[in-house]
Amino acid sequence: MRLLKDRRIAGMMLATILNNFTKDRLQDVLTEAEVQAISQSFSSIADLPLQSQVEVRSAFAEGYTRQLQVMIAFSALVFLSALLTWEKPKKMMEDVEKYLAS
Repeated sequence: MRLLKDRRIAGMMLATILNNFTKDRLQDVLTEAEVQAISQSFSSIADLPLQSQVEVRSAFAEGYTRQLQVMIAFSALVFLSALLTWEKPKKMMEDVEKYLAS
């Protein structure tokens, strides 16, 4: 259950990164109504002028790149924490007895 909750939190965090990044980028290029329309439906991008479509696609591409960078950073942290918590396996008594017997 906790794993599912952690995944939802990570998903919400990534969605927030994308939404905030693209919204900030698009406010310089589009009107508030156009930004709202795009957040409701991506198909509204086709209704924009060609230059605006290019800007919107570029903003989303950069937002997805930012998401990927965040996911890579978290994956690296998880990998590092796994390495730091790894313990060398302890020898079993049977293995010690076999070694001494040989």
